Amino acid sequence: TTSAGDFVPVSTSIDDLGTSTLRWRDVNAVSVRADAASVSDAVVASLHVTSTVSFGVTVWPGCRIFNSGSQIIASFPTTASITFDSERWDPASMHSSTATTGRIVLNVVGTYDIGGSALIGPIGAEVQLQVRLNGTSQIATDFFHSILTNNQIANVNTLWYSSVSTNYVELVIINNAASVCSTIVNDYSPQFWAQRIA
Repeated sequence: TTSAGDFVPVSTSIDDLGTSTLRWRDVNAVSVRADAASVSDAVVASLHVTSTVSFGVTVWPGCRIFNSGSQIIASFPTTASITFDSERWDPASMHSSTATTGRIVLNVVGTYDIGGSALIGPIGAEVQLQVRLNGTSQIATDFFHSILTNNQIANVNTLWYSSVSTNYVELVIINNAASVCSTIVNDYSPQFWAQRIA
């Protein structure tokens, strides 16, 4: 229900820089048509967009992705990019769930918070978890040897990385043990994210 002074949304758009523009219509912006059969017909027939109000809202590109299944990593010396088949959010199309699914593409120039987490088993697993840039450069790492009675969670975060728009990042596992290991699926594993902050 609308009343005097109400605005209703008309359209929304987002440009390459992540700026979202919302357009609204004043529901009272009407004019009476002289050729209408009655005053009520005139009001209904002439309700149209006579003015718009635009609000420039900056929406920083970002995504958070996860895998709904576990991934087996062969024994030492094996390096593997974790794959991700699902997205919690990805409004800027930074990830593909059908091709090169381990990558997040930093498709807008800026500074990003990048990180990931993975629960690794079995007990005794010895792995490194890394964020790699463009398949080669290691920009963050976590190394652990699980000596507890439970599987081990690894977390890695770049604590902000300045990127050009041609970069991509991957969450990589390096298995340093003589036996296979695997990611274990739950609400926080495996997860990977990148969020532009500046």
